Amino acid sequence: MQIFARLLRLYDRLGEVSMSVRAWSWFVKAFATAFLTYWVHLHAGLDNWLGSGGFHLPSLAWPIFAPLPPPYPHLLWWATFAGGVLLYFERTVSWGCLLAGGGFFYATMCDLASIGALNMHFLYAFAVIFWSTGLRAAPAVLMSAWPAFLIRIYLIVVYFGSGWRKAIYGNWLDRPDVLFHSMSGYYVTNLLRLLDPIIPMFIWNLMQFVTIGFELGAPLLLLHPSFRRFGVIMGCSLHLGIAFLMKGLIYFSFQMMVFYIPVLMRTKPHSEINGTEHRLLFNRRV
Repeated sequence: MQIFARLLRLYDRLGEVSMSVRAWSWFVKAFATAFLTYWVHLHAGLDNWLGSGGFHLPSLAWPIFAPLPPPYPHLLWWATFAGGVLLYFERTVSWGCLLAGGGFFYATMCDLASIGALNMHFLYAFAVIFWSTGLRAAPAVLMSAWPAFLIRIYLIVVYFGSGWRKAIYGNWLDRPDVLFHSMSGYYVTNLLRLLDPIIPMFIWNLMQFVTIGFELGAPLLLLHPSFRRFGVIMGCSLHLGIAFLMKGLIYFSFQMMVFYIPVLMRTKPHSEINGTEHRLLFNRRV
């Protein structure tokens, strides 16, 4: 009961924290850009992964989320794209989330091969952005910081879970060359082939342990104010490496770097905000 009471007090305390509406708007626009970029990329094989004539793994969800006959895959794609555009321009954000998130959810449930981390991250962010539409204050300068906290919590859970699986259930701590062999297999790029004979193996070994250290240390690096900027720099460096050295993962890296925007947002309790700080909190200098 004491733990439950402490959680309630923490919830009340976080509910009294505000953030800048403009800063959250930057996140929404960046997220919509990442989603639209990925969605346009998927259009090339639309009939194969969403159409009834394509290849699909059998799914228990097919009675509801079945592959679509022509021309419905293209209608769904355009409706989802329109939702992403509405979200970017913040015209009826809630409808944009429903259109884009609903269409993307259908596509995800229809094709089991696509149910991966990338899709789950997008769907989670759609839900948080949809919920945030009712949290803006009457002068639209400040809003509740809960949406940013939810993104932060999700981000550290993703990182820590990934590091835990690598360290406990994988062989990343037993074999120092796991990262190199993972990158030089299916995901190999021309840039990696070029760098392979140049970079010594101990550098790859070092990057492997730095990666695990960052993922396991994400709760400290991304939540503690003293380490937050350093953690974001480490995370962006990690995802830039993934984007350029691993084939097909540039959209995943783009998405994850967008999630760092709420991590960097400044928040303040309502009780510490006065008329002057309303303007300061709205400004990038704070």
